[in-house]
Amino acid sequence: MKCSGWVVLAGTAMMVACSTMNKSVKAPQAQKIEQKLKKFDDVRIDPYYWMRERDSKPVLDHLKQENDYAEAQLKSSAELKDQIFAEMKSRIKKDDATVPYFKNGYYYYVRYEKGKEYLLFCSKKGSLE
Repeated sequence: MKCSGWVVLAGTAMMVACSTMNKSVKAPQAQKIEQKLKKFDDVRIDPYYWMRERDSKPVLDHLKQENDYAEAQLKSSAELKDQIFAEMKSRIKKDDATVPYFKNGYYYYVRYEKGKEYLLFCSKKGSLE
């Protein structure tokens, strides 16, 4: 069976990330606050219900701890991550466009321009010329 370059690259990145994890740093544990939810005479307990309040200080603090932990764990593979990102960017055409489609007298298509990081939604009336 033949493997594509992407699969090999992603697999290598995963192996490097797993083998270089910093085991001395403890992963943050979310606090469990029991919340009983009742609906149609069915009761379930959700210990992480408090995380629904996305903009609250406790949730944001926990997310910051998780992000700091992830960054510490992945620090040793940062160079590989940059290499993979650069390779992915190099494979994207810088001035690409979709195939136009015709609707209500207009041709619609999406295109990218070299040096810009966003797409342009375009339309032309009547013909593509």
